[in-house]
Amino acid sequence: MKILATITTLYFSWSSLYAATVVLEYNTGRPYLTPIATQSGTQVLIPYYDEVGFRSKPFGPILTSAPYQLGLAGPNAGRLASSGTAHLSLLSDDSFEVFSLAGQLFDAVSVDLAEYSTVFQLPKVISFEGILASGASVFVDFTTDGFVQGGNALNDFEPFTFPVEFSSLSLLRSATTAYSLDNLTLRVVPEPTLLSILSISLLGIVTRRTRRHS
Repeated sequence: MKILATITTLYFSWSSLYAATVVLEYNTGRPYLTPIATQSGTQVLIPYYDEVGFRSKPFGPILTSAPYQLGLAGPNAGRLASSGTAHLSLLSDDSFEVFSLAGQLFDAVSVDLAEYSTVFQLPKVISFEGILASGASVFVDFTTDGFVQGGNALNDFEPFTFPVEFSSLSLLRSATTAYSLDNLTLRVVPEPTLLSILSISLLGIVTRRTRRHS
């Protein structure tokens, strides 16, 4: 039993040690997007957004010509919700999905959400769907407080934490429209290495022997 406990501890310690946490801040990205992060009061429509190895885009194929369907708002963008930095601004006909460009699985950890603008002074229910590696789906609804100042406000966004079921995802998406999103925090699931494979193999061997002698 001591060997079993040691192997289990070794495996989960490895997983925690090598899991990389990334934050999609929507302030930098492809060269043609970077000016938006420094231009106050600006909003542009973009086909997609790449940051720290993850792509954010609307559902479906990437459009190759305008009008695009993903809004990127700079700080202090008039009536739009404000976080003091650039953020995604999901319009009335927008959808949103994010995935690893390298095909890695990831955990959805947290996200900052706000109403779309001062025109929508009501709580907003924002639904997310996580697609697991198995193809199954998990769901969660977050509800904002309905308070939005816009302009140069720094408190329009609220932090929300994803439930533990949003683990080992291949895709995170939302069909909700007319809201704002920033600081999406993800944890990349490490790929198996020789150490992890060995740990799992030893765990299986010890488990079988334990059952045989019990």
